[in-house]
This record gives sequence, structure tokens and C-alpha cells, in this order.
Amino acid sequence: MSFVHTSAFDPQGELVLWRVDETAHWFIDQLSLAPNLWSEYHQIAVPAIRLQWLASRFALQQVAKTREMDVIKDTHGKPHFVNDSRFISISHCQGYAAAVAAKQAVGVDVERVSSRVQRIQDRFLTAEEKMLVGLTDADLMLAWTAKEAVYKMHGSKKLIFKEHIRLVGRDDDRKMLLVDLVTLEKKQRLEVAYCFLDEVVLSWVLQPA
Repeated sequence: MSFVHTSAFDPQGELVLWRVDETAHWFIDQLSLAPNLWSEYHQIAVPAIRLQWLASRFALQQVAKTREMDVIKDTHGKPHFVNDSRFISISHCQGYAAAVAAKQAVGVDVERVSSRVQRIQDRFLTAEEKMLVGLTDADLMLAWTAKEAVYKMHGSKKLIFKEHIRLVGRDDDRKMLLVDLVTLEKKQRLEVAYCFLDEVVLSWVLQPA
């Protein structure tokens, strides 16, 4: 068991990435969840998905810092703490779980780098975006996680990756992607932070004040 990555940022934000080496029973012993969350867990039939669910809630518990964690979802499926005004986001993939909490809307995504992203690149990237970010497996997965993080931050199912979330810049020195979130209400420039750790790419974004 280990923290692969942790970081704190303003305003009062905290990020955790956990490498999952433990069993489901270990996580169950560590977790202190409200009854509705345990009900959600027991509805999951696939053992591998159960383990990922537990790991992501364990990561979230690390930033919750409460005796019993309670989370509800809004009409778009976006999670929110109960009795805690901070915004949250969680993500998981095989072997890893991530969670973030902050005073402003946040989004996080973690994915294993693999060639599967090559098959779907045209679904979420324009030709200009591919020239900007690159075409290796790692480049494309970075682009995917950045857009997924923005999608989770915004919290609306109506967003289309290729249309509403546009990559406009990449700064490898700062480990940052510039993204324009374009909706009917406004156009907003966002900075998506990222890092490559082991075999995964982690991206997270904070709503500007």
C-alpha cells in the first residue's frame, strides 16, 4: 500500500493518488462510510469493479478527514460531500485510485497508458489538437485525461469532448495543458495540471475563482 502522489494547492485543495496493492477486505476494514454508500457498494456485482470502487472511496476518505464519510450524487451523477462545502472528484483505473477536494469545483482523472486510446482518438480530438499534444499512446492518454477532468469539474452530461473541451496549449515544463471550456454561457480558459507516474497519467483541474 502506498501514496503514489499527494499534493496540496489553494484554495484549500488536496489531491491523493493511491496505488492499489490491497484486497477488498483490507479496504473494507479501513473505510468508515455512511450506510447509503455501503448500499451502493453491495449493488456492484463484478469483483474487480468492487475493488476499484473501494479504493476510490478510500482515496476520497483521505481528503475527507471525517469520522464517517457521506457522499451523494446530483442529477448529473457528480459526487458531493454531505455536510462539507468542498467540491470533490474521484477516478480509478486498474491498480490506481485518485481523489481531490477543494473549495472550488475540481475534476480529476487517472488512466493507464495503453494503445487502446489510438482507436478512439478521432472521437475526442480535432486534427489541430492532435498536432498540439502529439500522437504517442502517452500523449493521447494525457489529452483524454485532461478532457475527462474538465468534464468532471463542469459536472454536466451535455458536454461533448471534441466540441466543448478544446486543447489550446501544452507546457511540459510546468506540466500543464491549456484548455478552453466552451459552453452556451461562456468561454473559459482552464489550466489542467498533469503528471506521469509509473504506468499511469494523472490530470486534475480547478475552477478559476
